[in-house]
Amino acid sequence: MDWKTINSFAPWFAAIGTICSAIVALYLGLRLGRPKLRVTALHKVFMWEGGTRKDYLEIRIVNVGFARAILTGVDFEWGFIKKKQAVFRKDFEPNYSDKFPIQLEYGQDAKYYFPWELWVNVFTEEALSNYPRLMVSTMRLRVWTTIGQIFGAPIQEADRKDLLKAVSEARKAAKKKS
Repeated sequence: MDWKTINSFAPWFAAIGTICSAIVALYLGLRLGRPKLRVTALHKVFMWEGGTRKDYLEIRIVNVGFARAILTGVDFEWGFIKKKQAVFRKDFEPNYSDKFPIQLEYGQDAKYYFPWELWVNVFTEEALSNYPRLMVSTMRLRVWTTIGQIFGAPIQEADRKDLLKAVSEARKAAKKKS
């Protein structure tokens, strides 16, 4: 093999390397330009002096991407075929919750506290009337942003069990009344 043949491959390798570096740069540039949020919902109990207890559903949203995210709302979605939503905008505990809309930079978080009893009542009366286990198992928390991107997360297993327990108790109480 002579040097002319070996040198003829050099431009091809350079072209392939250039194309690969352009693809990687485009991928990284597009990926870093979109917001990325971590969404969780947990049952929290606040205890104050004197033994006063208050239950809340804590919704925590953390910006784990490098792009700024502006949050506009929170809702819950459930169901397989006919999806239903429950939107919560003004029912959050005003003393502990952040306000909508809120802008989150990298690493910042927003917390919203929704009274547990009110949350259970909403789903007991409207959402979970026919098939409570199925509805609770498909329930997702969703967060809306100004760019139209929706971030979601399933409800934690322990919170699903608490919700099912509360729904079954409410159904038993409704049967006793009638």
